[in-house]
Amino acid sequence: MKTILIIAKNEITYPELEKFLNNKGYSPIIANGIETGLSSIASKDLNVVLMDAEFGIKGLETIQRKHSKVIIVVIGVDKEMSDDKDSMAVADFIAGGAFEAVASPIDMDSVKSAIESAFRRLSPREELFPETIREGEPTKYRLVGNSKVMLDLQKQIGAAARNKNTVLIEGETGTGKGLVARLIHKKSDRKDESFVSVNCGALPSELLEGEFFGHVKGAFTGAIADKPGKFEQANGGTLFLDEVGNMSPDCQMKLLSALQDEEITRLGGTKPIEVDVRVIAATNQKLDELVQKAKFREDLYYRFKVIQFQLSPLGERKEDIPLFISHFLQLIQHEQRDKSIRGVSKETKELLENYEWPGNVRQLEHCLRQAVVNAKGEAILPEDLPSEIQGGSKISAVIPETSYSDIFDLPVMVFCQLVADMATHEINDWLEKFSDYGHEAANKAKQKIDNWNREWAKGLLKFPDLQLRIQEGIDQAISKLSTLRRERDSKLTDEAQPVTIKGKTYKGSVKAVLHEIEKEYGWDREKTAAALKIGSDRLKKALEEKSNLTTDKDASQKLERFPDEEIKRLLEETIAYFVVDPLSRREWGEKSSDEKIQTVHIALKVTSKRLAGDHGSICFGGMTFEQIEKEICYRAAYLYEDVHKAVAALDIDIRKFQQHWPPDQKFPSRYTLFSD
Repeated sequence: MKTILIIAKNEITYPELEKFLNNKGYSPIIANGIETGLSSIASKDLNVVLMDAEFGIKGLETIQRKHSKVIIVVIGVDKEMSDDKDSMAVADFIAGGAFEAVASPIDMDSVKSAIESAFRRLSPREELFPETIREGEPTKYRLVGNSKVMLDLQKQIGAAARNKNTVLIEGETGTGKGLVARLIHKKSDRKDESFVSVNCGALPSELLEGEFFGHVKGAFTGAIADKPGKFEQANGGTLFLDEVGNMSPDCQMKLLSALQDEEITRLGGTKPIEVDVRVIAATNQKLDELVQKAKFREDLYYRFKVIQFQLSPLGERKEDIPLFISHFLQLIQHEQRDKSIRGVSKETKELLENYEWPGNVRQLEHCLRQAVVNAKGEAILPEDLPSEIQGGSKISAVIPETSYSDIFDLPVMVFCQLVADMATHEINDWLEKFSDYGHEAANKAKQKIDNWNREWAKGLLKFPDLQLRIQEGIDQAISKLSTLRRERDSKLTDEAQPVTIKGKTYKGSVKAVLHEIEKEYGWDREKTAAALKIGSDRLKKALEEKSNLTTDKDASQKLERFPDEEIKRLLEETIAYFVVDPLSRREWGEKSSDEKIQTVHIALKVTSKRLAGDHGSICFGGMTFEQIEKEICYRAAYLYEDVHKAVAALDIDIRKFQQHWPPDQKFPSRYTLFSD
């Protein structure tokens, strides 16, 4: 029989609770006051304590100071905050270190649930994995795994490191392409030189060229000094080109020329500069298929794949998952010294080993980071894992084979809320593809949102933790939608990337956005113009603009962190703003299924960027040209302190700016995902 200590003001305070616990098979002991309770804990080796809220935070801290391993559930907490400075709310006790706090009047089922959870936390050390977490600073760049696939990969990395040939690394998002590139560099004779990384999918071609090759002073407006490009920065070392499948044809051609000639010329310059660079390219797309569709140069493809790596998804090497658990827990423990985690329970380990991991190793790391935040003790239990992981691999086993199946398999809050909030007639087509499964997924989504709101109301969920949950979900959704679009053989397979107005004028911002939209339409300007509701000539003029594209004005706005009291808005309105609003526009009904998925895809990417602090990131999915113009002006208000600095940076007339940002509307002073 499990023994529970109740610390009360007197022995007759909780007769009903004592009777209830006896009936449920527990052995309750009553202690009058904190000091008597401390003696009982010591003499009877007790681990679970129910403490009367009247003892306050001081009583809680006294117990924790004497017996740090004891799990404390506070009972009889005031439901409402009062003016009494000694009155404590549920959130105060949780913040003070209580395992759980039950409000008054006491609900016996809540007490039972808290006690059961507390005893689950008392799993003996021998049931935890790993048995010990290694101390000391973990190796930052390390290949983890003992499977044959990983052993073969280690050999391949060693072989690739011994020569200068270009390397192509292919693999799904989150499989570790950047890590493999770094390990090749670290094991090569270039290890003491620079390792320089460029995300080729994050910049439009006209900016990517400057990123690669640099520029000379006066090459364009804002070029106030010479600037070396990434090739020069990596001279003698290694240049890692990520997401090369997203490069424009023009950029592919110039990159090929640089690789063949081993020299570059800065923008605006005339003097060739010799460079000695080992290039490693990576992509989550299948370049050979892009070559067949004439979307990637065949000669550049073969230039890249002198040495080729194909990284396996985590789901194909599950025997490595225990090693990843040990590795990431050591990493997290080193970073978060204020929280001690001994390991994961047996049940948790089984869930992690059985899950399919569509987001691969990156998703596993995010999962463990979230679990550490959620854990209330030294062991990570199943309930500490994200809800989609708790369900194991069952969901993927019942999804029917349809082109829409991945939409409802997104383990992400924002996309789930789309399902819950959209008008019924908009989702009927999708739901019919799933029969009962679609409705079940929508209901699960709504439940997840409700749970998060309850945690927030109780003070159990703070913004940094919530941000981590949302960010993880969004990243998984982006990966899922990328896979979905490839599987559908969509005519819009080229994915648009978020565009930030930071460092760009109005013209440069417009050109960068239109470039991404044109890329999605397979560089077909007529289709792009039709989608934007403008003429082909106007589109051509904007895309071929060459002058005055960048600004040297610093983003001077100093925004406050998103206020805690607005977290509910973040939960409830994120998708309403980024997805439901675009989908409710008149233009939405004219779009194909591919275009609708495209709109949601870029919206989620922009959400991810803004959560990470890029206040200038533009949400342009599904927008007309005029709507994009307005969005550029709105985002400028989040980068610059006032209207004069905004129009100077954008290099536009103040009257044009005020068409979209009214003169009497103040510039924002706080962080937000929204534009109002």
